Amino acid sequence: MGKAPRKVDAVVEAVHYTPEGKIDFVRLHERRGAVYGDHILVRREELIQRLRARQVIYSGKRLAPWGNQFELGAPVTLVSHNGAEWVRCGDGDTAEARDVLKGVPIL
Repeated sequence: MGKAPRKVDAVVEAVHYTPEGKIDFVRLHERRGAVYGDHILVRREELIQRLRARQVIYSGKRLAPWGNQFELGAPVTLVSHNGAEWVRCGDGDTAEARDVLKGVPIL
């Protein structure tokens, strides 16, 4: 992937979707100084609030022997489509009326 930003606030490790295609919750690791904390489950509404607050959130995969280090994927962003807000990550059709975190494992 490309060069990661200097400050990453959180990393999304997995996602669970509703049958309607919206995020139900994500498994997220928050940055706590120089390290990441234990995972927490964050509902869609809170994830959107974090993105609106301009937190830098990436998809990522925990590196096996180092429990506190991640291989960062694509940034998680908020996009508008037909008056609705959708959470996106990675390459994909931005015209889809659903949340898409491409490359993030599904719970």
